[in-house]
Amino acid sequence: MNTQTAGESTPPAAAEDTQVWQAEYDRARHRLDQLTGGLSDAQANWKPAPDKWSVAECVDHLNQSIGTYARCIGRAIERARARGLSGALPWARGTWVGRYIIRTLRKGPAARVPAPRVFRPSASRLVLADVRYRLGTELSNLSNLLRLSRGLPLGSVVFGTPVSALIRVSLAQAFEIHALHTHRHLDQIERLRQDPGFPSA
Repeated sequence: MNTQTAGESTPPAAAEDTQVWQAEYDRARHRLDQLTGGLSDAQANWKPAPDKWSVAECVDHLNQSIGTYARCIGRAIERARARGLSGALPWARGTWVGRYIIRTLRKGPAARVPAPRVFRPSASRLVLADVRYRLGTELSNLSNLLRLSRGLPLGSVVFGTPVSALIRVSLAQAFEIHALHTHRHLDQIERLRQDPGFPSA
């Protein structure tokens, strides 16, 4: 994953980035188990304030985000294969929107961006076991899509996001966005569990 500061341009992605993204998806599955294992539904649905998300809502938000993106990624891979595209380099710089999203995610919790409606949690009261299981499945699906994309010029295959067909990112950017975005909300879950008001059972 590239480590430049927010003010720098995004350099061409290196082939080893795919290994980094896969490692981040694997780490996310491990963190999900660590952070949510053993929690009751009462704990998972507790909110520090009415306008804040619960643990379960953070997990479900990731489900909505990865799930809707995965369908777009899958179609982009199919179209690229049908066109006979290939080649690891040059990866290209992707889109301006993609670079903006990645820069914003790298800023951590200081960057507060409202979630688009399509990515918002599906309900305010959720069964933790259900949303946990789905997130594990969504992360596995993302890993599978990463494997299916091997050999494609990931930085130059561009597609419309679930938010709008006009908001476009490259495959490379999409995979990196989810590596960053997933841990952003797992960090949020960690902060929720550390909140003094978090229920003990």
